[in-house]
Amino acid sequence: MSINIKITWDKEVSEKIKKLWEEGLRNARKKWLNEALVFLLWEVKKEVPVRSWNLKKSIQYEINGYRARIYSDLFYALYVHEWTRPYTIRAKKKALYWIDERSKVWVFAKKVNHPWIKANPFFRRALEKNEKKIVEMFYSIIDDFVNDKWA
Repeated sequence: MSINIKITWDKEVSEKIKKLWEEGLRNARKKWLNEALVFLLWEVKKEVPVRSWNLKKSIQYEINGYRARIYSDLFYALYVHEWTRPYTIRAKKKALYWIDERSKVWVFAKKVNHPWIKANPFFRRALEKNEKKIVEMFYSIIDDFVNDKWA
């Protein structure tokens, strides 16, 4: 004895299932993007070289659809992350001045030859250190989504 079962889908039902699946995946993707970005933001802030807190405070993130970015709006963030060539600082109105570390005396000058600044790629370092963790977060959220839909 054999039993044959034939399942036929109504086109409307099929479209509704497809729409629900796509919407769920879209929400899972947004959730992952938001969680990964907040996690990465804190990791980048840990890697920032701290002289003053301005650079660390300026790092922020933004999500636009399925694109996201972590950035700093300070002009010198790029110079800290990459590097600079030797350059000259010239006084605009008055003289430049600072305290000499050795003699503890005030020094005045119209221009100063500044050496190059070594690169400190804190964005890249944070991303490379946490790449596996971010991928794991993605798989975890997708697994949760699939288990919710098919459980």
